[in-house]
This record gives sequence, structure tokens and C-alpha cells, in this order.
Amino acid sequence: MKEILEYLAGLKADGYLLVNKKRRDYQYRIYDKSKEFLQLVAGLVERIGYEAHIYARGGGRWYELVVYGKDLVLSIGGLWRRLLEDPTNAFARGLADAEASVIKGNPNRIKFTNRDAAVAQAFARALAKNVVPYRTYVERRASGVDYVVVVTGVDNITVFAERIGFLHPAKRKRLFDFWGLRALPFSIIFLEPRWGCLGAGHDRKVTPGITGSSRVRVPIDPAVWYPDVVSSHPGGAAAAKGGVARPLKGNVRWVQTVARQVGLYLSGALAA
Repeated sequence: MKEILEYLAGLKADGYLLVNKKRRDYQYRIYDKSKEFLQLVAGLVERIGYEAHIYARGGGRWYELVVYGKDLVLSIGGLWRRLLEDPTNAFARGLADAEASVIKGNPNRIKFTNRDAAVAQAFARALAKNVVPYRTYVERRASGVDYVVVVTGVDNITVFAERIGFLHPAKRKRLFDFWGLRALPFSIIFLEPRWGCLGAGHDRKVTPGITGSSRVRVPIDPAVWYPDVVSSHPGGAAAAKGGVARPLKGNVRWVQTVARQVGLYLSGALAA
């Protein structure tokens, strides 16, 4: 139940909570183009004892899921504020389903976009906690500023899929169609497997102590937003013209941490 609530809190990134104390009206609302996805979310809502309603909007071009309930709305509101500062994998998965895209191209990437810097920062923080390299930049549009967090390269996307991943069927399908990353069955996706594979079910050998049962704790720096970037290229305008994308300091720490873990593992193996 806890993970479901955290996941629903993450989905609020593309929705809102309606609270009217005078009318005693408390609503949780999210939106998506996929009715199938919202039906899956409705199933999760039912598992925690509430009823979800799905309505067609815009002539059936998109759909809205609505849940009524004071306790649920207040719980999600509290979780939202707390998890922005200390995101869990379930919360990050909700954020990804709400605001991330799976893009095949040059480079291959998972692109997360939100108008609120705090929301994008939370997603970046979750990636750092899971030792997933990422970059950040800003896209300026006539309608305002978008804060972007991007994971590039198939290897890094694989790590993202294993540790956070998607529940959204269309996004899980793209992971498989593009790179052969298989998603776990929806009914068991919230279960914590022994080796921490939380979003993909493809066969990969995992070395215990490096990406397995021992969790690597790394210092998490605040994401750095580059306000001069106006290109949609993950590395910004300079990278789009052939320049090199600017990585965050956290990527260096990630390499150092993995190297240290490999050294410890090899030392133990030799000693044995």
C-alpha cells in the first residue's frame, strides 16, 4: 500500500489535488492519452480501498482519472511534499510515467520535462540515489521555461529501467521495441526482487556487491540547470552544433563509486 501511494503521488506531476473544505470535496485527478494506462492505475487505486472513475475528454483524445476521498487526497498531498525532498523509487516511477518520454535517436534517451524546478530536481535526485548518470538543462519556450532531466545511452537507460522503470504500457513497450528491455508483469512490478530489478525483466548477469544486494550510497549534489541552453538537444545548443554536452559533477562521483565497488569485489574474490 505504501508503494502504491508513493506512486500515485508521483503521478500527480501531471495532475492535481482538489481540496474544498467548505464543500467537503476532496479529489485526486490525473490525465493521460492512454485509457489502458489509467485503467491500470484504477486497479492500483482499488487495491488500496478506493474507487477510480475514468472520463473521456477532448472528444476522446485524452482521458482523466478521478478519485474521491479526503484521507487519500490528504495522504498524497503530504507524500508529495515529503518525497520531493527525499524521493523513493515508486515516487520516481510515478514521475516518469507522468512526465518522461522514451526517445530513440542520436542520442537514445529518457527525457523528463516539468515546468517546476523542484519536481525536476526530485527526479534528478532519485536518479542519483540509484546511481543513474544524467544531465540537466533548460528549454525556453514562448509559453515559459521547462526544466529537463535526461538519461542518455542504452547502457544508462538499462540501469534506469532496472532501478526505476515505467508502469505505463506504452513506455514499457518502447523500451522493448527500441532496445529489447522487457518489462515485468504489471501485477508484480511493485515487488522488490532480490537483486533490485525494478522496471525491467530482461536477462542480465548481475554481480552481487556491485549492482546487487549492497546499496551504494553516493553524495547527491543539487541538479545544475543551464539557463543559456535553448536547444532541445540533451547537451544544449553547443552539443547540437557538435560540442560536448556538459555532465554534472555527480557523474564523476558515479564513476569513482563504481570503480571503488569493483575494486572491493575483486579484492574479496582474490582473498577467497
